[in-house]
This record gives sequence, structure tokens and C-alpha cells, in this order.
Amino acid sequence: MAGRRFAARHRLYITLNAAGSLLGLLLMEHFPTETSAPADGVARAMLAGFGAMVLLRSKLFTVRQTDGTEIAVGPALALDQLLSAVNRDIDRRRAAHRHRLVTEAAEALAPYDFVESVRFLRPALLAFQTLDQNERTALNASLAGLQKDPDIVGQPSTIKYKYFFFDLLTTCGEQTFTSIYTDLFVHLQAMTSPGARSAAPPSP
Repeated sequence: MAGRRFAARHRLYITLNAAGSLLGLLLMEHFPTETSAPADGVARAMLAGFGAMVLLRSKLFTVRQTDGTEIAVGPALALDQLLSAVNRDIDRRRAAHRHRLVTEAAEALAPYDFVESVRFLRPALLAFQTLDQNERTALNASLAGLQKDPDIVGQPSTIKYKYFFFDLLTTCGEQTFTSIYTDLFVHLQAMTSPGARSAAPPSP
């Protein structure tokens, strides 16, 4: 999801910057004297592009609120609000898919002991080079909390899997989540039915 959010923000920013650059270039073409536009066409295009970038990130003045916080008002504020709206829209669109993915994975693992899953997951997290140390620490803390939190300890395994899977999906993304889930399913099946032929895990 983070990748899609970044791509959407990037596309929006490029579109706005391109529109601003085109507007600046048109102004320089029609009002070369008033805008002190350079004679060279390439220089005009570069000036329009950099000018649009600066304008989009500019702050005209600062407003101090009653609680003491300050808000910088200008094109940058409008751009940030627009990008935030894009993020919220993507989150809403992805929420249903994320919930289905996690629910199906948790229900598939419900028959298996969550404690045994933790024994597998702790070392398994070390295998993923895309995780930095802070992310591994946070995920390990999540596993530890699910075994100690008095409000969760007595809950069914499905609930515990859901808690951790949402953390895992948010941290690692869908591809890594699916890989870890698949390996975990195969491991649990082998532990409960030694020597049995492993069945393909249900697709979350």
C-alpha cells in the first residue's frame, strides 16, 4: 500500500508541477519584457520548471492559532492538504482488501497454536532483508505483547493472528506478508502432521 500511495502522490505532484511550469512558460512567451524572460528557449523552460517547484512549496505568511501552534499559509499548505486527501482516499480504497487478506489468513491458521507460530515467526523475520532493525524490533514487540497482554491472552488464536498480521502487512507490504504467511502455514502443518504431504496453503 505504501508503494501505491507514494506513486499516487508522485503522479499528482508531477502533474501539478507540469501545469505550473506550462503556465509559467506561457506567461514568459506572451509577456517577455514584463517577466524578464531569457531569450533562449531552453533557459525559459528550465526557469519555468524551477519556478513552479519553488512556487508549489512556498509559504506566504504564518498564522498563529489560539493554542500557540503556527500554520504556514500558501501554495505549500494547499498542496499538502491535497496530497493528504489522496492518501486518505487510497487508504479507504485499500482498507476492505487489507481486511479480507488478514481475515482469510487468520482463519486459515486458526486451528494452529499461536505460541508455536511465534516460535517460527521470530527467527523467520530475520530472513527478510527489506526489514530494518526498528521494524523487526516493533514486530517482535507485537508478538511479545500478544502473549502478555491480559486483554488478549485469553482471546482465540484468530484474534491474535489478526492483530499481528495487520502489523506485519503494514510494515512489510502485501508481497512479504503473503510469503511469511505461506511459510508459516507449511511449518505449522508439518509440526502437527509429521511426515504428511504438505497441502498448498489457502490463499489469503
